[in-house]
Amino acid sequence: MTESLKSVELEVAGMTCAMCAKTIEHSLKDLDGTTDAVANLGNETVRVEYDPTQSKLTDLEKAVTDVGYEVVHERVTIKIGRMRYPETKAEGKHRKR
Repeated sequence: MTESLKSVELEVAGMTCAMCAKTIEHSLKDLDGTTDAVANLGNETVRVEYDPTQSKLTDLEKAVTDVGYEVVHERVTIKIGRMRYPETKAEGKHRKR
């Protein structure tokens, strides 16, 4: 990674299959200044390397939402006795295109 590039990991709600991951990767790679985008289906994240002089974090988030997914900004954990259920603020659904 060169000095001018930044790397960020976005948590994406609703990425449930390989096609979802590829769709998100392609949307991000189409942005000016994005040098790489790699989705991790197992933990619903995407790592993006980009040039902040050409794209902003909000541009990356918009690229994800434009193809039907949500970027999770906050995670809440609800404790009920011995049970724990993590719930995302942005509950996404698998969307077919």
